[in-house]
Amino acid sequence: MERPHGHPGVLQALFSEALLPSLEVWRCFELFCVLEVAHALEKATGSRAFLDVAFSPSRPAAKVGPYSVWWQRSVLPRPDIVLDPGEALARALAASLNVGAGAGRADIAVEFEQKIVAFIECKWFGAPDQAPGAILAACSQLVGYARDVQHRQGGVTEELLERSVVALAVRGSAPLVDGGGKVCCVDFDDIEAGAFDGWAAGLVA
Repeated sequence: MERPHGHPGVLQALFSEALLPSLEVWRCFELFCVLEVAHALEKATGSRAFLDVAFSPSRPAAKVGPYSVWWQRSVLPRPDIVLDPGEALARALAASLNVGAGAGRADIAVEFEQKIVAFIECKWFGAPDQAPGAILAACSQLVGYARDVQHRQGGVTEELLERSVVALAVRGSAPLVDGGGKVCCVDFDDIEAGAFDGWAAGLVA
């Protein structure tokens, strides 16, 4: 289904009557980010965004020119032999409790020509003082996803992280970073003000 301009009534009905009432608030925030990422890529590439309104993790939620936006993208873990000692110990402890290393699920992943070029990790919470803990958790998850992906597709982990985003309910004292940092950081108000536009322009460039 085509995202934007021709069918606002259909999309409004889809989200307000069918999809959104069934989602928890944090999932709604993820979906909000999916749509804003697709719209920002639309502006950056000059290509029309197309939504797959089934929003299945087995296929892209949106396609924009050569880019695909995935919601809840599966990320296969690295094999044991390449883990650092701390990771290997954590995996061994989990295995001792009959828990294997399954695939992770990144909130949002952006692909270019079938290679992941950015992750967006979304954190929704109720109070600004929860921002530091959410940022720590998001950064840890992003590093894990980036290392797992780069093991399989090559490239430099830090470069993937520089293109990735921590998307928060509220940034608190964390700075707005929409490009040019070790990782991007935006919150709900930033996204509404178009923060993904600068990030998408840098990604496309």
